[in-house]
Amino acid sequence: MAEIVSIAQSYQCPIACENLDFSKKKASMRHCSKGYNRMLSGFIYDKFRAFLVARAEKYGIEVAFKNPFATSTIGMIKYMPKYGLNSASAAAMVIARTALGFNERIPRSYWSVLGVVSLEDGATSNWGLWGKICKLLSGQKISRHQMFTQANVLEVLSDAVSRSGKTKNKSRRGRKVKSTSLSVASVDSSSTRESPMPQSC
Repeated sequence: MAEIVSIAQSYQCPIACENLDFSKKKASMRHCSKGYNRMLSGFIYDKFRAFLVARAEKYGIEVAFKNPFATSTIGMIKYMPKYGLNSASAAAMVIARTALGFNERIPRSYWSVLGVVSLEDGATSNWGLWGKICKLLSGQKISRHQMFTQANVLEVLSDAVSRSGKTKNKSRRGRKVKSTSLSVASVDSSSTRESPMPQSC
């Protein structure tokens, strides 16, 4: 903590940090494997956060806690191949850019693979697409060392998209549709409301 705050003090800049919460995961530890539980128990994030804030306040350094959504994925896809960073440094770069107010747009070179024609200037379309990319990659066994070149990233994304399409086709083929007549009940439209969209991923 002393070293981090010292660096921030020398550059006269704030510190950006992920706003992580492991309480829900730790509460469900009895349903997970021993290896996962051991890894989760080894995290000392709460102490890290408390010591960092205390040390930063002592020297007048601001600490900005940011949403950790998709930081690792964005770092791997966007900044590892661009700057030759390792996965941790690339994710840290995303956190820092988020703290500075930058929006992480999908690189144009990946649009065709993802089926994107154009992106709006707003942040909604970008974060929504990053969420889809996270879902695409979550089912793949991908080593982070594969993502050091743009060609490899394109290959991984195209493979994930094709596998996702095959999975959807299989699920559709497996459905059985019963041709039975159903009674239709009339519903007053004023009594029904659309369910609200979720506010977070």
